Amino acid sequence: MERRPIRSRLARLGAGGWNRSLATQLAAVLLFSAVVWTTAADVSRAAGAGRLVDNQAAFMHARPFLTPAEGPLSTLTGAFDLTHDFVSALRLERCFGAAARGPGSSDCSAQELGLTVTPTPAELTRDYVGTLLIQPCPQKEGEGLLRGCASGTSPAEATRHIALVGDSHAGRWQQGFTMVAGRLGWHVDHFAKLGCPFSALTRPIAGLSTDECVEWKRQLRAWLAARPEIDTLFVAQLSQPYRGQKRLEDDIAGYQRQWRTLPKSIKQIVVLRDNPRSGRETLRCISRALAVHKSPGASCALPRKRVLEAYPDAAAAAARRMASPRVGVVDLTNIYCNSSVCYPVIGGVMVTSDKSHLTPLFLGTLMPYVLQALQRGKWLGQVSNPYL
Repeated sequence: MERRPIRSRLARLGAGGWNRSLATQLAAVLLFSAVVWTTAADVSRAAGAGRLVDNQAAFMHARPFLTPAEGPLSTLTGAFDLTHDFVSALRLERCFGAAARGPGSSDCSAQELGLTVTPTPAELTRDYVGTLLIQPCPQKEGEGLLRGCASGTSPAEATRHIALVGDSHAGRWQQGFTMVAGRLGWHVDHFAKLGCPFSALTRPIAGLSTDECVEWKRQLRAWLAARPEIDTLFVAQLSQPYRGQKRLEDDIAGYQRQWRTLPKSIKQIVVLRDNPRSGRETLRCISRALAVHKSPGASCALPRKRVLEAYPDAAAAAARRMASPRVGVVDLTNIYCNSSVCYPVIGGVMVTSDKSHLTPLFLGTLMPYVLQALQRGKWLGQVSNPYL
């Protein structure tokens, strides 16, 4: 297949009367890119009320499949490999998404993207799950409670073998890692369990089995031990508010105990520091801002103390306290927030799809800065970053 430059390939999407910017064309492609089933009937009702709720159950239980037979996606997938080129395509729009607050972004504030939002509140209302599925991740055959998927280069050809584990926030990060793994020569195994962060301490959550969470983590440790080629573990988890310092200290200790039980083949542990929360009225605020042609990011920003600092990430704190070259933290707070507020829309892209889960589109724009943080930390040795 002829592999044209990315911009010329995307320009093919202009046929049929599409007179939109590259960013808008990309967004339109994404919204046509997935067909899903979901068992969570309350998702649309909650979104329709203009409120952001935690819909991780709907996303985690969705059964996605891509259908490139018709529409804009067929043009895109027929032209190039989404897994290899998606983030590169996003980077062509210099101030799109996280790039609007990344290094060298000082001239982005006046960009036209400041008055756009993708996905829009209306799109999240109509199809919460469908707006979130960008990159397919082939499902692995189940082993006990383990239900995961794998992305990137084939195991035999990979230059690095990685596992990404945790609760539903790790499940969302799976989309970002799937976008870049093949380009980097990584093979990534993804395991996420709703409400089950990778800690030795398991706290009860209404509607979820504590015993099953404990057993899932035991099986995951055994699975890792049987695969010594996996030398790097990324962990992601929902941060929590704490009513007392002791509870926070218990959670910090729980993560450290869990990591100490890992096989010696795991040489590096990298914590993805959790993102800020959004407010229950964020969707309504964004809709109102757009209606009067105001920047939704600036108009609907929330106090950093309320949406970030009130939710300490115990895993990130655990990693920092260990002060070990084996353990690192990727903390992208400076992209989400300035010194006083955090933004629900950055570079024309919705940051979260509910109260706490990042949108995959924003994750796609964020991944170059994840790689940049890995380069600075040197936890993985030499890490290439073809996106910056």
